[in-house]
Amino acid sequence: MKKLICTSLLCFLVSVSFAQAKLEIEGAWKTTLPKGQGGTTSAVMTIADGYSFFSLYDIQNKKFIGSQGGILTDKGNGQYDFTMEFSSMDKNLVGTKMELSVSITGSQMKSTIVSTNETATYERIDNGNSEMFGAWRITDRMRNGEMSAMRQGSRKTIKMLTGTRFQWAAFDPETKSFSGTGGGT
Repeated sequence: MKKLICTSLLCFLVSVSFAQAKLEIEGAWKTTLPKGQGGTTSAVMTIADGYSFFSLYDIQNKKFIGSQGGILTDKGNGQYDFTMEFSSMDKNLVGTKMELSVSITGSQMKSTIVSTNETATYERIDNGNSEMFGAWRITDRMRNGEMSAMRQGSRKTIKMLTGTRFQWAAFDPETKSFSGTGGGT
């Protein structure tokens, strides 16, 4: 019992020491992009705890197109650095960094890649209000009824939870390999 209490206290202290102020851009966002005559592409972006996932879907054909994700650093005044940790569409993008300029008006977020001036406007899906909100690195798994630690190292499995959305991705930024992703509501 004492071990459980000490462990719980340690976990509480660690979580308090790493707690950050929630950013205005955190939560889930969606936009629809024209995709020629073959339908439309829906893009969903989830942001939590300095991490961002971006996933594309072909709405008409109900098909996953691809996903990217990485570390999002707030530089202040609506300026962010994004460092790509995985891309199912182009592994050569892994490790690249881009500067973003972001503004929010009401339920819309306008995001511009500074180097290319490419801009997208997103509608807010949720603002991340959830007890489990965050980006979580998966470190253990259940196998045959037993919990066991996963091999650490450069390979990561990250699961993000917002107020209404979730996504996980398994990847290795060191080798630029992408293993898989999944998500939904």
